[in-house]
Parts: sequence; structure tokens; C-alpha cells
Amino acid sequence: LNDKMFESSCVQCGECMVSCPTSAITFKPAGEVRNKTGPASELVPLSEMRQHKLFTGVPAKFLLWQKGLVVRRRLKANDYLCHHGEPGHSAFIIRDGELQVKLPGLAPIRNTAKDVIVGEMACLSGSPRTADIYASADSEIWEVRRNVLDRMMRSPSQHGVFEKLYRKRSLAAALRNTELFLDLPPEERDGSIEFLGPRLDFVRINPGQTI
Repeated sequence: LNDKMFESSCVQCGECMVSCPTSAITFKPAGEVRNKTGPASELVPLSEMRQHKLFTGVPAKFLLWQKGLVVRRRLKANDYLCHHGEPGHSAFIIRDGELQVKLPGLAPIRNTAKDVIVGEMACLSGSPRTADIYASADSEIWEVRRNVLDRMMRSPSQHGVFEKLYRKRSLAAALRNTELFLDLPPEERDGSIEFLGPRLDFVRINPGQTI
């Protein structure tokens, strides 16, 4: 709109590049994203990302622009992905194998590929990790950064998947933190949470609305 770039409302989100029908607008990176890679990790190529269902609806140009923000990690049993209290800069897509999420004072929660992703709540909020996450078997994990996760969640084809996961895990967290079960033995507390989870739901309430 004839404004100077850095005096305009542009936040450099890259959506104009993604939406440009002629590819006249392209992204010129000022630097390269550097991830901790090693013998057990590598960058996931664009061709492979586009074959994964979670990336359905995410423009290829966006994924190309975000090159370096999706890393494959191959874990052996008992290898740790993250520890309680660490910054939550990324989430972990479970491609194969099994992860254990160990919350303080609770039994580990088993997660496999059918659970899709773990660590997404800390990633989205930027808050510290609330659990240790480690492999209980040989596993392949895709680690994604926040801006890629956000774009995946905004995809109409995947919004329902993430909404369902968020509701399920937020309810479980709310039940774990309630004072109702504090005096129960751990196995009874876990059983109560498992029983109540499918029977509860979040309801959106507007200010002034009668419940």
C-alpha cells in the first residue's frame, strides 16, 4: 500500500509469498536455521513431508520456506527427547515406535503413532515442559518448530484432528491438577481420570452467558 516495508503493518509472516499465484513474491532468507543434527538426526525433505497426512493443506512454498524446521530423530530405547522444565520450542510427531510421557508423581503415559503428536501444548504456549519424554522402544520422531505446527493446525483438513487432541489432553491435565483426586493412590487417581475423560467436555462460555 505504498508504505515503507518497516513502517507498514507487515509482520513478515510469509502468507503473501504462499498466496502469490505467479511466484513473483519469493522469500529471501537472512540466515539459515541451524538445528542440532547428528548421526541419529537429519532434516526431513519436502517430498517426504508432503506425503504425511498432517501436512495436507500446508502450501509447499511455506514448507520450502521453513526448510530446516522439521527434523527426523531416530531414538533407541531409553533415549530422551526432552526433560521436565526445559523450554518447549518444538513438538514431536510420532512416526514409528513408542514414547513415554512421564509427569511428576504419575505413572508414564504410553504414546504411539496413533496418538499422532506429543509436546504440542508446551510448544504452542512457549511454556516449559511439564514432563520428561523418552523412547521406550526404537522410534522415529519428527521434531517440528512452533511456526510449522501453527500452520499445520490452521489447515482446514487437520483442524479437527488437533482440536480433538487438545480437548483430550487439556481435560486430562485439568483432572490431574484438580484437588478432587489428591488423596487417592496413584493407580486410583489414574483410573478416575481415565473413567471421567470420555464423559467430560469443554464448553465455550461468553461473558455474561448463563451456564
